[in-house]
Amino acid sequence: MTDFLTVATHIGNRLCRDAIWHEDRCNWFGASMEPLQGRWMPAMRSFGASLYDGTAGIGLFLSCLHRRTGDALFRHTAAGAFANSHRQFDPAAGGFYSGGFGIGWALAHGGRAMGDDALVTQGLALVNLMLAREEHTSGFDVTGGDAGVVGPLLDLHALMGGAQLFDGAVRAGERLFASASRRDEGWSWSMPPSGATGSRDLCGLAHGASGAGWAFTELYAATGEARYRDGARQAFRYEQHWFVPAQDNWPDLREGVFATGGDPATAPCPQAWCHGAPGIGLTRLRALEVFGEEHRPEALAAIRATTRGLQTMGDAASSFCLCHGMAGNAELLLYASRAIDRSHAALASQVGELGQRKYDASGGQWPCGVLNGGETPNLMLGLAGIGLFYLRLSGAEGVPLVLLPAPAQHVRRDRSESGFPANGHDMG
Repeated sequence: MTDFLTVATHIGNRLCRDAIWHEDRCNWFGASMEPLQGRWMPAMRSFGASLYDGTAGIGLFLSCLHRRTGDALFRHTAAGAFANSHRQFDPAAGGFYSGGFGIGWALAHGGRAMGDDALVTQGLALVNLMLAREEHTSGFDVTGGDAGVVGPLLDLHALMGGAQLFDGAVRAGERLFASASRRDEGWSWSMPPSGATGSRDLCGLAHGASGAGWAFTELYAATGEARYRDGARQAFRYEQHWFVPAQDNWPDLREGVFATGGDPATAPCPQAWCHGAPGIGLTRLRALEVFGEEHRPEALAAIRATTRGLQTMGDAASSFCLCHGMAGNAELLLYASRAIDRSHAALASQVGELGQRKYDASGGQWPCGVLNGGETPNLMLGLAGIGLFYLRLSGAEGVPLVLLPAPAQHVRRDRSESGFPANGHDMG
């Protein structure tokens, strides 16, 4: 049987080995997708501050690994990664995965993992600095917009208190209400600039209606206000309109993928956290926990589609990353093992065993999420995210589900009150 903690530790040691240091901070060099000559191309570069593909995400993994192993090297390198993110922090870069909210959230969680109260305080200060700005997100989506900050703000609020965190989540929810396109088939949201994704608003977690539906789900769980439940239902209803029963999945409506006038029954349906059943399924599992049985059929459909996809993704070319690879897809099954039935964890473990057998034990390169770019060290596209997946497979406590960051336990309270007390629970 695979020792998943050993795999995570091996990845952590590689990241520590490859860190490039300057004084008290460190960075890495690796593959990235960059806009070159009018199109996206793989390139080699050092990294920025963000959670998605910067040093904040690498620091988060290493801090969680330190918590599990007690290894001082992981703590030291995590601190260097966080110091780099703090130094590069730009309050004009909004959003969770791509901007300042994610950096602050990672520092706060990393500080808790390492028992570093100063780092927790530093992370919360960055989040509050973002909340003080009137324009602190870009658009609506989970990656850089309002839908992505609701869950993390409620998570920090549940862990640490602070009315400003709760109020910030509510304000983001209100902006989602205001920006929704209210159609006969449900509510959807457009990516800026207008028309950039074609004539249809998207399905999916990262850039589609599922992200807004998830934000409303978390707000309902925290407040019990019916309008948030209704907002979630309307967002999910838009995606139900596009659902392809034959594939148990939802189509990719991006321009150049889904042709204008195309038949949804023959549309390409992705298998990824960002687009398609794995990410959408995470939101439906959360909705099942919060709202009940009405969301079970879609959750089960997403699990069926993701299971079929994982059973055919074992070739060497398949990415193993969190964003659009096998590790991220398998996270749906780990969540399903908690929300529906423990048996769903078996296939997730098989994915972990496959990676250990093909890449870790052989000393080969892990297939990451930069097309034709080789390995990269970061969280959502590379080694840090793969390591975090193995750490979660190992059963380590307190390892956040970065693909759906939200409180493990909500307490309903009117938002006019001063704030919830910290309850000491980490995310599941």
